Amino acid sequence: MTSPANLTAEQHKALDALLGEKKLDAVALEAGVPKEKLQHWLERDAAFQTAYQAAIRDAASLAANRIKAGTSLAVEALLTAMKDGSPAQKIRAAKVLLAAADALANREKVEDTLSGLAGQIDFSRFAAN
Repeated sequence: MTSPANLTAEQHKALDALLGEKKLDAVALEAGVPKEKLQHWLERDAAFQTAYQAAIRDAASLAANRIKAGTSLAVEALLTAMKDGSPAQKIRAAKVLLAAADALANREKVEDTLSGLAGQIDFSRFAAN
């Protein structure tokens, strides 16, 4: 996580705690600051708010990348189950793969339709006069 250098050490600790906790009491305790101070940062400190939003984006991006990486492993596991598993495992794996393929095909169809519709819109109508 990259956070601004103008934050205090307490604020950095609070950011780390906020990413792992949901309740402000627990976050304040972990960061070693009063709950009121934490609430002030969250509600009124622009630098802290910006750093917190950046930390949330970084965490979400990391999670998305890990999910993408795990997808390949999941497909490999399904393919292995289809090849080497018991008859019941083969059927379950095949159902999962077929459902995923169907969902992907539908998503691609929707994206193509939206792309085609976007190409038909005359955006000049929305230009400021």
